[in-house]
Amino acid sequence: MRLGTTLFILVGLIAVPSCNKRPQVDLSTPKQALKTLAGAMYDGDSAKARECVLPGHANDVAVDVGTKISTSMRRATDAIFKRFGESIKSDNGQPVDPNRIDPTDVDTATETVNGDEATLVLGRTHKSVTLHKTDGKWKVDLKSWFRIPDDDTSIKFAQSMLDAMSAAADEVASDVESGKYQTAQAAVADMVARMKGALERETNRLTDQVRQGR
Repeated sequence: MRLGTTLFILVGLIAVPSCNKRPQVDLSTPKQALKTLAGAMYDGDSAKARECVLPGHANDVAVDVGTKISTSMRRATDAIFKRFGESIKSDNGQPVDPNRIDPTDVDTATETVNGDEATLVLGRTHKSVTLHKTDGKWKVDLKSWFRIPDDDTSIKFAQSMLDAMSAAADEVASDVESGKYQTAQAAVADMVARMKGALERETNRLTDQVRQGR
């Protein structure tokens, strides 16, 4: 597994709530299935997100850590916007989370369907995700989005690294709320640095474990 393949693995759609009952999960098309999954993860609804993905341990872990880091990043970026009233952008004008999915990205994605398998390639990030149709519903192979090989060691590594990055985002959110930063740019820079640092430290720790045979 290439340990550092992803840094910001996020989703950013808002699911529409229901007043009296859980809304039906719409998996009618590949694009709609991805948007439904993205919205569930962004809202922290891991149960709904699980309904959108293919079965398997790697996909279960991908839902759990993806939802966790998505909500952590949402907390951090919402805190920055609330305090400074600025959208969170990187130096090139794109969102600081380059893997974030928004409705336009999905709606304009390049779609290739081959029988019961589909691939979506998002134009802004050029990231791809695979879906499979089962029992008339399109379900996301979420591990393909996170680039997680389907073996126990790789799954464990991915889970640990994403958990560390999520914790770093939560730390920045708390610091923003406590008034640590003078500008939105300072908060964003620190968030990027902390998440990169968390990824590097966890990568080194896990690599050492492998070398030591643990």
